[in-house]
Amino acid sequence: VGPKSAAFDVLEKRSTQTVGQVQQLAGKDRPDEETVGFWVAKTTALLCHLAVVAGLVMIGAMHFQSTTSGMAAATLYLLLPYTARYIGQADHVLPAALVVWAVYCYRRPTLSGALLGVAAGSFFFPALIAPVWLSFYRQNGARRFLVSFVLAATASLTIAGLFLWWSDQLAETLKLTFSLTDWQPWKRSNLPSIWQGVHAAYRLPIFILHLAFVIATVFWPSPKNLSHLISLSAAVLIGIQFWYADQGGVYVLWYLPLLVLMIFRPNLSDRFPPPLSSVPPWPIRLFRRLLEWVLRRIQPPEPAQTV
Repeated sequence: VGPKSAAFDVLEKRSTQTVGQVQQLAGKDRPDEETVGFWVAKTTALLCHLAVVAGLVMIGAMHFQSTTSGMAAATLYLLLPYTARYIGQADHVLPAALVVWAVYCYRRPTLSGALLGVAAGSFFFPALIAPVWLSFYRQNGARRFLVSFVLAATASLTIAGLFLWWSDQLAETLKLTFSLTDWQPWKRSNLPSIWQGVHAAYRLPIFILHLAFVIATVFWPSPKNLSHLISLSAAVLIGIQFWYADQGGVYVLWYLPLLVLMIFRPNLSDRFPPPLSSVPPWPIRLFRRLLEWVLRRIQPPEPAQTV
């Protein structure tokens, strides 16, 4: 359901070809490419779902101080019909898994920013919750989060571009992406949804309202705790469904893990970003040690004192 990320599609095809070549080298008959592609896609999706389940359990155990709540959240996630209906859609659940683990790592802005950056570089919607996270780290860690987010998103887009260029699909994919009307509310959409054939003048105001909501989350509430972060991130992702013109809001897996966390979360009013540490981050410490080592090597020896 819905268009896949072009880079993700190319990656699946390359994985399918690799599996077939490995089996052929092992002395087995090369299997049908469609069959191998099916199992590669389903295995990837299953691993992503397991990552979501593990993330929900870990968040319950570590941040909710209740392993029971984490297990209950994971169980509810698995029991909901949408998880079973689209269990093979890896492009739906992969970014959700990255967002869940970013929530788990919220006390480390650099790691959370990197996870969200990879998700945003692969699929567009995690980029819309970046303002909420940046506001969450406004007091402590905003710079580290922003730098790691931008670097990870750039690296993800670069790798995707290299995959597409290697497959001679880069120009075609860029042309297709900019011609799609599902994410461009100022264009009339012909995709199957409530917006099919409807003039863009009706969809554009909803997009503007959603954009205004995203901007408002940057300033209110302030300061934000972990409960605000989870709730506002889920609200932003739910809001996309109202103007995204593809299949009429079926991308439930985008926000489902966060919605489940909202149901089972306790009072998280004391969960804030970690305070600033007097010890600089390890990259800065490593750079300083390397610089000191270089300076010791290039400095001329002091002249010997005569007695």
